[in-house]
Amino acid sequence: MLAIVYIVVLTRYIPLTQYGYYNALFAIVNTIGAVIPIPGINSAIAREGAIEFARGRDASPYFAASVFMSLVMSVIYAVALVAAVPIYLGNGVPPWLLGTVYIYVGAVIAQSLAGALGLYLWLVGRVATQGAGATIGMLVLRGFEVALIVIMRNVYAIAISTLLGSLAQLLYYLVNVGFIPNPIRGLGTVLSGIKGFLELGLQSWVLGYVGTLITSVMTYLVYRYLGPGSYGDLWAGPRHDRLDNGNGAGGIHCLE
Repeated sequence: MLAIVYIVVLTRYIPLTQYGYYNALFAIVNTIGAVIPIPGINSAIAREGAIEFARGRDASPYFAASVFMSLVMSVIYAVALVAAVPIYLGNGVPPWLLGTVYIYVGAVIAQSLAGALGLYLWLVGRVATQGAGATIGMLVLRGFEVALIVIMRNVYAIAISTLLGSLAQLLYYLVNVGFIPNPIRGLGTVLSGIKGFLELGLQSWVLGYVGTLITSVMTYLVYRYLGPGSYGDLWAGPRHDRLDNGNGAGGIHCLE
């Protein structure tokens, strides 16, 4: 229901050309994010942690390793997004839209930590709690999206809602997990198993992120050659934002 209401208010209150520029900007953002393989490595770490937990051993070093890699990814992604400002402007994105990128950086950090916490819930068998966090995050995102679009009537409403949804999911996971391990403790786990993590992680990354990369490139080409108005027409209906469900993506993507 919220998704239907979202589409209605989106098409009523936000000009499609503005929405086209916004999604073109995040097609570039997602292309940058898709080439970072750390989420796949996190999935491999969680797999090894789940095996250790099933054997009755301590899985907390793998949790710490996941947090460490999530923080590394956040820093790399945030720096890349800010450094890419000339690319956004060079592709015709209006300067007034750049603030959404900085809001998104906050969402990336929150969602990366939420992804690590979600992985921990998964590896200790608390899958229902993991799924509930993703659901709560999406409901918060959609609810604020509808309200803020009506109030603000520009795409900043979407960016802010994405940040709030990420924070809600992170808070839920924090309450249920109860702690965040020292990420430095996970460095030893990462280094000791780096070969296996890379082998499994790169496979997971290729399977999960090539599709995202292709979609982002295709939507950018639509914007580039047909213009933001046509791009907005194409993307007004489908979902444009998604909160990670904590299964190892470790980030969020604005296009599907």
